[in-house]
Amino acid sequence: MVLSSPVVTLIKNTIMAASYVGIEEVIIEQGIARGMRPDRIIILSQRNDIELPFTSLTMGRLETFKNRLAMVESQPGFTLDVTLDEANEEVLSVSLKATGINIDYRCMQLKMVHNDKDKKVPKELGDIMNYRIKLTNSTIQLLSKAQTAMSADSLTLLKDDKGVAFQFIEASTRDKFVHVLTTDTEKLNDSAKNSFAVRYPARLLLSLFKLDGEASFTVGEKGVLKINVNGFTAFVVPQV
Repeated sequence: MVLSSPVVTLIKNTIMAASYVGIEEVIIEQGIARGMRPDRIIILSQRNDIELPFTSLTMGRLETFKNRLAMVESQPGFTLDVTLDEANEEVLSVSLKATGINIDYRCMQLKMVHNDKDKKVPKELGDIMNYRIKLTNSTIQLLSKAQTAMSADSLTLLKDDKGVAFQFIEASTRDKFVHVLTTDTEKLNDSAKNSFAVRYPARLLLSLFKLDGEASFTVGEKGVLKINVNGFTAFVVPQV
């Protein structure tokens, strides 16, 4: 079965977004595409209205698929063909084809993911979003330099009555770097607390900020951070 252009684009965009955040396996089903990092720090999700000719497509070895796709997608006659199971529901394999070229790619089984509690991917993380925070490109650049200067593994987001700030703490000396944001913070929930402190993996969060340049993100009651990644919603789980 040859896949339509919108479905091919969905697959490519899903794999691209997953590669940005270190996700190795993705699930594409009717209405939603999703994936989760092995360390469960990030969940990636996108709801869409693209009509799929299958019930589910579960893909691992994403770097392998990307490399094979790069070989053929610019060639004449490029298509993605799928082979379904006996029930015509789940994709068993994808054939990457072009004129004179055929490359096979075997998919994962969805039950392998659902039956493994460490791999089971929620469709989203349930948290009430309390604040929307805007970043400028200059702030992102400053935080990147500060992370290197402070040799910090974690980035703490702080809020109190005075505003919102980012903080790095050097592990060996406990030296602190604090940057207070000058951009507006939008309160999304009237019952939201006026103060909080939440830690996230520094390099990972900064890499997400850099993808957008002029990024905005939301923070939930439980500290879950939501940010756009290539048209997908990335849910970043706070560190304990």
